[in-house]
Amino acid sequence: MWFPECDNTTIKYVKHLFSNTPDFPLREVERVLKRFGFVRTAVRGSHFRYERNVDGEVITVPVVKGRKVKRWYVRNMIDQLQLEEWIEDCEGRQE
Repeated sequence: MWFPECDNTTIKYVKHLFSNTPDFPLREVERVLKRFGFVRTAVRGSHFRYERNVDGEVITVPVVKGRKVKRWYVRNMIDQLQLEEWIEDCEGRQE
């Protein structure tokens, strides 16, 4: 699994995804995906597809109500990208 460097801005964006907000603006989710090396490769209806060239990993983000991503889909993305482990590693380095 490829991870970006641990900079404060990326840590802040990722930590926001752990909040209990019912849904997130697509641009906030895209911001994290871009920092992790993903680019949008396709849009089919309400599904946005992102791919990372480093390892070929693909994430599909379903969007509802215009430009919102439900918390459940964000949680799936957190698990798929192993963001909890990444945060723990970054916080361990900063100490």
